[in-house]
Amino acid sequence: MLQYRFKLITILAGLLFSLLCINTQAQTVTTTYIIQTPAPVAKEVIVAPQGYTRCVMTKARWNNYEWIPSHRVCTYTNSPKHASYQGTAWVEGYWACTKHRQGMCSRWKWRRGHWVKTWNGY
Repeated sequence: MLQYRFKLITILAGLLFSLLCINTQAQTVTTTYIIQTPAPVAKEVIVAPQGYTRCVMTKARWNNYEWIPSHRVCTYTNSPKHASYQGTAWVEGYWACTKHRQGMCSRWKWRRGHWVKTWNGY
């Protein structure tokens, strides 16, 4: 009888230990901050070249480790009439946050307006 109690206690202890081990596994939590610091005033304003198909305001987002605030992008159709275009979209200049901590930006870097060969709409 004593032998059965010992086996039962051993089995129950093993089950309890297994449950504790399963419940105490480390969980990885990733925190994504939204930058709350407003971007400085535009450093320069270059009007989008004429002939665009449409212009949209992008959503603020992370790109690699930089915070990109909302900015305007104008798309163009490639045709012989507009052969002088250097891409399919004109991205207006914007300030990118390159150094931040918990939603507060401490370094802004100006990204000049530029052409992009392709634009995926972010």
